[in-house]
Amino acid sequence: MSGDGERRAGNGGGLAADVDAVVAIVRDDLHELAEGALALRAEGRYGAEHVAAMAASLESLCVDVLGRSHMVEGTGLVWSCEQADDSGMLWWRAEEGRVARKQHVFNPESDSYYNYLGSRWFRAARDSEGLAIVGPFIDAWGTDDHAITASLGLTHEGEFLGVVAADLNVVAVTDALAAALRPHGDVVLVDDEDRVVASNRPLLSPGLLLEPFLRRTGASVGERIATGVHGWFAARLEQG
Repeated sequence: MSGDGERRAGNGGGLAADVDAVVAIVRDDLHELAEGALALRAEGRYGAEHVAAMAASLESLCVDVLGRSHMVEGTGLVWSCEQADDSGMLWWRAEEGRVARKQHVFNPESDSYYNYLGSRWFRAARDSEGLAIVGPFIDAWGTDDHAITASLGLTHEGEFLGVVAADLNVVAVTDALAAALRPHGDVVLVDDEDRVVASNRPLLSPGLLLEPFLRRTGASVGERIATGVHGWFAARLEQG
């Protein structure tokens, strides 16, 4: 898009605040997990040599998050240290009323290899400040289903230490976001690829690109309102 479609509005504070309110609890949960991970780093119990200690310390935090939030279905940490090969992943999921540690396959030669370091949610958190959310997308080696993943980078004195993240319930999040958009008129929430995150229009379901809809209907984007989530914009639609 070009012209007005690239303009960020300065008068969309109420809309941005309503969007942010939906994900605020997820941001708080990830900050709590980040504080736990940074405490382990300060104690010298962080990295491949301390996986058991990290798991024991972080599990209770992750269980609490999964137990109290209807939006979060999985959460954990990807750690990174100074050594190039010292990285790994700890993850817990809520499954059938209980929380269990999820084991991923990290062997590059396996058909089920999960390249978390190359995933969009990891890169988004590493390359930005604050909360990043990507999706909906097909998480082929994570959940094998549509997923929305929120992530937050871990840094200390300029050093990148990893990412804390959470898989979110797609229906719960997109429904809540659609409800937050409703009072603000003809608005659709899109990501940095202009894919729909949430909308009140039946033809604009989550995951679809916005541009084909604009071409089909003759609508245009009057303004793009930045939100508190990295890469998310509220696009206000206008009829041609």
